[in-house]
Amino acid sequence: MARKTALVLALACFAADVFAGPKFKNTWKPPDAVPTSFKGQKVAAVVMMKDVRQRNGVEDELAIELRSRGIVGIAAHTLLPTDEDIADKDQVRAHFEQQGVVGAVVLRSVEKQTEITDSGPTYWVTNTFTFSGYYGYGWVGIYDPGHATMDSYFTVETLIYDVKADKLLWAGVTQTKNPKRVDEFMHDLANAVAEQLKKEGLVKK
Repeated sequence: MARKTALVLALACFAADVFAGPKFKNTWKPPDAVPTSFKGQKVAAVVMMKDVRQRNGVEDELAIELRSRGIVGIAAHTLLPTDEDIADKDQVRAHFEQQGVVGAVVLRSVEKQTEITDSGPTYWVTNTFTFSGYYGYGWVGIYDPGHATMDSYFTVETLIYDVKADKLLWAGVTQTKNPKRVDEFMHDLANAVAEQLKKEGLVKK
């Protein structure tokens, strides 16, 4: 339960109700990019977050999404002896190579923004000029104090690497409005990235 709570808090949004899936702000691929596929191969799910519990949970969810697409997705934290090794590039690459990891999908939170929209109060001016007419009308609400809506926007960088060649294959930045659950967020992000890779001709049919 504590872990689930931590995952929810990692993507918590404040009093926001409207969820909008990931939208791409920009993408990049090398000039020599060609269609490729990691199906049937080991790919590490790497999430760059300082909170260990949150990071491990999101990596687990990302690995699940990779496996659902025929890739042998493995959470990076399960490949390393200690949590401290995650920031050591030499240790990470050595352990990845030892365990046959050929690719990596890396997520990094770039920015979180909170936007407050205030509808403001609304007044209705009566057009009734008699006491009896106004008195009946006056008991009906004629003042709306308005309300404030708070939306959270999460910007995430997604990078796909060929670990063996030590090469960046693709990069994309998405913005998601009001994500509520980490599993749904990862599912939607994985779908968005997969569709974008297809559009850009980077996935083998």
